[in-house]
Amino acid sequence: MKRTDATLNITDIEEKYKNDSGPMKSILETIKIKSFLGVPLVAAGQVIGSLCIHQCERKRRFTKSEVEFAKRVASEASVAVLNADLFAKVEHQAQRDSLTELYNHAYFQTALHHEAERAKRTGANLSVIMIDLDYLKQINDKFGHKGGDEAITLVSGKLLQCLRQMDIVARYGGDEFAILLPETSLEIAETIAQRILEILNKSIHSQWGPLSASIGVSGTPHEERNKDALLKAADDVMYVSKREGRNRVTSSTKLDELGPIDKKPISRGEAQQ
Repeated sequence: MKRTDATLNITDIEEKYKNDSGPMKSILETIKIKSFLGVPLVAAGQVIGSLCIHQCERKRRFTKSEVEFAKRVASEASVAVLNADLFAKVEHQAQRDSLTELYNHAYFQTALHHEAERAKRTGANLSVIMIDLDYLKQINDKFGHKGGDEAITLVSGKLLQCLRQMDIVARYGGDEFAILLPETSLEIAETIAQRILEILNKSIHSQWGPLSASIGVSGTPHEERNKDALLKAADDVMYVSKREGRNRVTSSTKLDELGPIDKKPISRGEAQQ
């Protein structure tokens, strides 16, 4: 009999497994099953689970009509499980960057909005780190896009190592990454950014060598709890880092002396030269 058609209808569980000394004996002693009916959940020709019905009060043989009913329920359940799995996969693909498996730009924007609103309600701190990988254009020009992808993937893995589970890291653009740090002040975010830079400097691309990045940090209490203000400040000082020599962290406190930056310190195209 094929697994997809296999139905277990056991009248006397104790008798069937009386000589079993493995996990089954422990299970039976714990839940005291007398009789058992098991029907496979089948989707796309594959067994994806099972519907299990226990009789604990007395021994009995499940009738043919009961088995058929269980099969109909299992069939409906299989469709529901398959649809839920497909939905989860589609949702995952919609939220993730295909190369790095980090969150994507759209998801980061949504998360930033929700965390900023939460911070307003609770008075919690909130910080943002923007990271621009230095010299990606040269890596692509010299070693091809495969080399560039390797650098981006390497950075992605290192970022995840530096962060908490509650933090959100996204591939924000081609060579840009964004990190959302809930319940984190600017001062602590600066420390995290410095640690990220140190780890990237120790990360060796197989052909290029050590990696570097230009990093900008913004956060409360220096910034107001506003998603646009936080993001713009971090983005502005990221480009200050790029302009002032790359491979450095710049805090949004730098804007206090520079004033508002309406035009980027250097353009994105120039940043890659």
